[in-house]
Amino acid sequence: MRDTELYWAILGLAPPWTVISVDLDVKGQRVTVTMEAGSGPFRCPECQAEVQGYDHKPRRWKDGPGDVQ
Repeated sequence: MRDTELYWAILGLAPPWTVISVDLDVKGQRVTVTMEAGSGPFRCPECQAEVQGYDHKPRRWKDGPGDVQ
């Protein structure tokens, strides 16, 4: 199993989401996972209507001792 497939499973992703890359920085104690969902259209999770994606800006989440959620 490749690292991208492993993180796809760990994160519980489902199509159309894919993991593009996984970068491990041991010294910095950081794992960077890059994901994308393709170009759309996408299904609204509430009404199932086809909609266009509206937000593609990169985000960073922290999870660890002392991090504020």
